[in-house]
Amino acid sequence: MMNWMRRMLPLLIVALLLLAAPPAQLRADPAPTWRSALYPDDWTPGYSDAEGRFLHDFSYAGYAKGERSIPDVVYGLHVDVTAAPYAADAGGTADATAAIQQAIDDVGLAGGGVVYLPPGTYRIKPQGANPYALAIPYSNVVLRGAGPEQTFLYNDDTYMRQKSIILIKPPEGDWYEPVTDAVYATSDIPSDSTTFALESVDDLQTGDWIVVAGSVTEGFMADHGMVGYWNTSLRGPAFYRQIAAIDETERTVTIDIPTRYPLLARDDARVYKVAPHIAEVGVEDLSIGNRENTKTGWTGTDYNTAGTGAYDAHSSNAVLLVHAVDSWVRRVHSYRPEVNDADHHLLSNGIKSLRTRGVTVIDCVMSSPQSIAGGGNGYMFTSGGNEGLIQDSRASYGRHNFSFQHMAASGNVLYRNTSTDPLHVSDFHNFLSMGNLFDNTTLHNDTIESVFRNYGSVLVHGQTGTQNTFWNTQSYGGLPGYLQQTAVDSRQYGYGYIIGTSGTTPGVKTTPTQMSGVETAPEDWAEGVGLGETLSPQSLYADQLARRTGRTPTNPPAPEPQMPTGYPITQDAYTYGGAPDTNYGTAVNLAVKGDTNPAYVRRAYLKADVAEWDSSGGDEAELRVYSATPVDPVDVRVWGLADDAWSESAITWNDPPDPAGRVLIGDVTIAGAGWYSLDVTSYLNGLDPQQAAAFMLEIPAKSPAYVRLHAREQATEQPYIARLADDSVRPIWPVRPALAGSQTMQSRLTVNWPAAVDDRGVAGYEIYRDGVLLDTVDGDTHAYPVSGLSPATAYAFAVQAFDAAGHRSGALAGELSTAPDDGRYMMTDNTYVTGGQHADTNYGQAAGLVVKSDHNNKSYERRAYLQLDMADYEAASAASATLYVYKNTASDPVTVSVYGVADNAWQGQTLTWNTQPSAALRVTVGELEMEDPGWYSLDVSAFVNERLGLDRIASFVLLGPEQTVSPFVSLASNRHAEHYPYVRIEAPGAS
Repeated sequence: MMNWMRRMLPLLIVALLLLAAPPAQLRADPAPTWRSALYPDDWTPGYSDAEGRFLHDFSYAGYAKGERSIPDVVYGLHVDVTAAPYAADAGGTADATAAIQQAIDDVGLAGGGVVYLPPGTYRIKPQGANPYALAIPYSNVVLRGAGPEQTFLYNDDTYMRQKSIILIKPPEGDWYEPVTDAVYATSDIPSDSTTFALESVDDLQTGDWIVVAGSVTEGFMADHGMVGYWNTSLRGPAFYRQIAAIDETERTVTIDIPTRYPLLARDDARVYKVAPHIAEVGVEDLSIGNRENTKTGWTGTDYNTAGTGAYDAHSSNAVLLVHAVDSWVRRVHSYRPEVNDADHHLLSNGIKSLRTRGVTVIDCVMSSPQSIAGGGNGYMFTSGGNEGLIQDSRASYGRHNFSFQHMAASGNVLYRNTSTDPLHVSDFHNFLSMGNLFDNTTLHNDTIESVFRNYGSVLVHGQTGTQNTFWNTQSYGGLPGYLQQTAVDSRQYGYGYIIGTSGTTPGVKTTPTQMSGVETAPEDWAEGVGLGETLSPQSLYADQLARRTGRTPTNPPAPEPQMPTGYPITQDAYTYGGAPDTNYGTAVNLAVKGDTNPAYVRRAYLKADVAEWDSSGGDEAELRVYSATPVDPVDVRVWGLADDAWSESAITWNDPPDPAGRVLIGDVTIAGAGWYSLDVTSYLNGLDPQQAAAFMLEIPAKSPAYVRLHAREQATEQPYIARLADDSVRPIWPVRPALAGSQTMQSRLTVNWPAAVDDRGVAGYEIYRDGVLLDTVDGDTHAYPVSGLSPATAYAFAVQAFDAAGHRSGALAGELSTAPDDGRYMMTDNTYVTGGQHADTNYGQAAGLVVKSDHNNKSYERRAYLQLDMADYEAASAASATLYVYKNTASDPVTVSVYGVADNAWQGQTLTWNTQPSAALRVTVGELEMEDPGWYSLDVSAFVNERLGLDRIASFVLLGPEQTVSPFVSLASNRHAEHYPYVRIEAPGAS
C-alpha cells in the first residue's frame, strides 16, 4: 500500500497544481493526418480509382495560369483623374463619369497604363443609353484607387436594369460568336485532354486562341436525363484555349490547359476562332456603392414588373467581365453610400465573370444588395468562365453569395473565401457547370449545393454540375431551415466529390440520388466528414499549384492595424488569490472570477495614457474589452482607480493598487464571446491632468466560470478606450429592411421592424399609423401591438429610429392589413425545435417550420409548435374549427401527428428542445398524410372548444412518425405572406 502511495504521490501533486493554476490551454498531441483515397501522395494528373473517380488538376486557375503574380508595377501611361485635363471631382458633388471615362480611353488608346483615382468619392452614372457607368474595352489598362477605405465610386443612378457600374469587355466578340468556320474533331475528345485530332489544321497556327466546344444535342440531353427539360438552344461546353503545338501530319493540336469534360463527335466536338479578347485589365484598391432605389416591389417576379424597384435593379452588376483573359479585380469592396437609409451597398449583383479565362478576384468584399428577387439578382460573386480564381474574398447577405453558372463555367477555383447569411445556398446554379473547386470555404449560415433543380426562369436549370469538388469546407451553420446542419449538399450528374469538412455543422448530403424523378446516380463521393482539420494537404489547389509550378498561392498583405479613435491600453495584468505573490503581467488573457474563497478570485487591471483627453470638449469615452470565450451571463464590475502608479510587471494579489479614492463606474454583463463596452466619460472627466486612466475589473459574487478578456498582448481585439466625438451620424436600417405584421387578427396586429444601427446606439423608435405618431418605444423594442382596427383593412405604418442626439433614420414604411372577418385566425406564434447537440438552440427566427423524426439521432429530429390566441373570437364555443398548414416542398409520403398542448407558456423566440412542453401535456388531435406541396387540413374542433372554455389559447405540436426516420417536412410559418398556418373557426349558428 505504501509503495502504491509513493507512486501516486507525484501524480497527485501535479493534479493539485493544475487545479490551483490559473486558466491555461493544455495542448494535446496533434491528431494524425489523413489523405483522400483519390489524392494519394504520388498523385499525378490523370489518376483515377477503379471506378473511374478522379480529381481534376485545378492548378491552372487564375491570372497567368498561376505561373506569375498579378503585377504591382504597370508600365505605360499613368494619369491622375483629378489632374488636368480631366479634373474629376473627388468630393462627390459633380458628376465625374465623363472625366474618368476620358482618362480610361486615353490610357487605353495609348497602349495601356494606370488610371489613378486619388482618395475621395467619385459620383458616376451611365451616360445616355450606355449599359455601364465606366467601360474598359482595352487591354493593359488598370483602374486603380488609393485603397478600398479611401477611394469610392458612387453610382448615382437607381435605374440600372441590365447595366454595370464597371464593364470590362472588348468592343466585340464572345465565345459563342465564331468568326471562322468550325473545324470538327475526328473522334471524341475525352475529358482532361490536351491533344486531339481535327479534320484539318490548315487554318490554325501555334499561339492561336480557339474555343473547343460541344453542342447540346438530343443525344447529349438524353445522356444527362434532360430530355423535356432542356432544348438544343442551350449553349454547350466551351473551353477557351491557346494552341501550344500543331502536328500537321497527324492533324492534331495541343492546347495549353486540359479540357474539363468529354466532347463527343456526336455532339459536334469542334474548334473555332472568335474575335480577340482583352487581357491584362485590372480594377483595384477602391470601393463601389449604389444609391438605393426607393420604389417598392422587391420580391418574387417583381423584376418583370415595370415600376417596381426590382425591375429597375434587375441584372445590374458592380463589376462585369466578359471575354477577358489574364485580368484581375483585387481589393475591391462594396460600401453603403451615405445617402442610403438602409445598409444597401449595391442594387443587385457584385462581381461577375462570364466567358472569361484566367481572371483572378482576390481580397474583395461584396455585400448587401437591395434586390434579391428571382431572375438572377443579388449574386455576390458569379463564375461563368474558365480557369478563374476567387481567393480570400467575403460575401454576405446576397441571394446566392457564390455561384457558378452555365457550361462555360469550368476549371474555376474558389479558395479561402467566406460566405455569411445569404438568402439561398452558394451553389452550382444551372446547366452543368463542370470540373470546378470549392477549396477551404468558410460558411456562416450557408450551405454549398450542386443538385438537380426542377425550375428556372426560362429553361429548367436541371443538372447543375458534374465533377465538381468540395475540399476542406468549414461550416459554422448551414443555410437556416432543413440544411441548417449541412455544409455541402452534392448530388451531381455522374460523380461529385466532398473531401473533408469541419466546424460546428460539418454534415453532408449525397442522397437520395433521385430528385423530382431525375436520377443523378452514382452517389457522390464523400470522405472525411468532420475531419477536415487533419486533412492533408489542407488545400488541394495550393498543393497542385506547387506540384506543377513550384509556386504557392498569393497571400494578400496583412492589413495595417487599425486602432479605433481613442487610447490603447498601455499596461494590463490580472491578480490571483491562489497565487498571491505571482505576477501575471505578460498573460495574453485577463482572467476575472468571483468567489467567496479568495483563493479562487481573479481581478483584472488596465491602464491607459489619456493625457490628451479634454474634459471640456464634449466627447464621450467607452472602455472596450473583448471576451475570448462564451460563459453564462455574469456581471463584471468596473472601478476607476485613483492610484495609477502600479506596473503590469510588478502587480500581484498581495501588492495591488491602492483602493483609496476609487470610484464605481458600473457593471457590464458578459455572456458570449465578443466586444463589450462601458461608458467611462465621467471618470475621465474627473481625472487630474496627466493622470492615467486605471481600472479594476472584478466579479463581486461567486461566478461559475472564468471570464477571459483579451489582454494587450493579444494580436487582435486588444482592449482600449474609445473616444467618441460629438454624435453626427444618423441611424440606418439593415439591408433590405421591411415592416412585417404578426399576430394578425380581425381587429389587431403587431408591427415588427428590424433593429436599426447607430454608431452610438439607437435610443428609440417612433411608430406612426397613417402619418400620426402612435407611440415611442426604447431602442431594445422591435415590435408594437396595435388594436382597435377594422377587419380586412390596410393601414400605412412607418417607423423611425433615433439616437440620443436626436438624429433620425429614414422612415421605414409599409402597408399592413388586418385579417378578414371570414373565420380565419392566423397562428400568433410558431417555431420548431431539434434535439441532440442542438437541444438548446432556438429557431424562432427561421423562415419556416420543419418536422422530422429520427429515432437513431435526435440531432436530426424536428418538432413544429403552433400557437393560436383566440381573444378576438367573440363566441364562447365553435361549431367547427379546422387547422390549415402549407407544405412547401415535395417529399416521400409521411404521416405527421398533430397534438394539442395544454401548456401555453412557451414563446417562439425562446423555445428549445430542452424547454419544450412536457409530453404528458399532449392531447391527440389527429394525423396529416403528407407528400406533395400544398395545403393540408385537420379538424381540431374538440381541442379548440376545450381551450375556448379555458384561456382561449390553443397550442399544437406536430411530430413525425415514431420509431422511424422520416423525410423532412417543410411547412410555411406565420412569417409567410400567403401560406401562413391558421385555424378557420365557424361560430354556432353561422351560415
